Amino acid sequence: MAIFRWGNAWQAVGDFEQEVDHLLASVLQGLRVVRQYPAVNLYDLPDQLLLTAELPGIRLEELDISVSEGSLTLKGRHIGPENVPDEVFRRQERPRGKWQRILKLPEGIREDEVSAQFANGVLLIRLPKHPPKPVRQIAVTAVADGVSARDGHQEMIATPARRIVSEQGSAAMTQPPLAQGGSHAD
Repeated sequence: MAIFRWGNAWQAVGDFEQEVDHLLASVLQGLRVVRQYPAVNLYDLPDQLLLTAELPGIRLEELDISVSEGSLTLKGRHIGPENVPDEVFRRQERPRGKWQRILKLPEGIREDEVSAQFANGVLLIRLPKHPPKPVRQIAVTAVADGVSARDGHQEMIATPARRIVSEQGSAAMTQPPLAQGGSHAD
């Protein structure tokens, strides 16, 4: 009976696995996800939100920034090299064409005071916040048996009317008496 040794066979499987990993790594390295809109950073400072966006190669004339109803809209256009047809690109990682990005803003932004600056390809937008509303304490008063502890007078406690049926079968609606034996004025 012949004896088969698996030792060298498993080495071939390991080599094949390494080759597949190497092949997939080289293919995936060449694929890049390209966003049509710029990446932004948003900082939450005590008195304002500060938004920065990197816009390399964008001209100021190509930017449109607006704020309305709790949304900040950034619009622009990436312009590629002039007189270069699409078919001659060997690699294209920077997007070209129009883009738009709408960011939902948190409540409390003073939209009429938003300002923007653009320098060296970096857009900086300041979004001032409304000052926080102060906490208002509400006094709670104790009430016992329909009498207000605050000013000592009787208060009517609303209760539903009762329906009383007389011995003759006619019905009448009556109001319950006030708390602590008070009289009911008509």
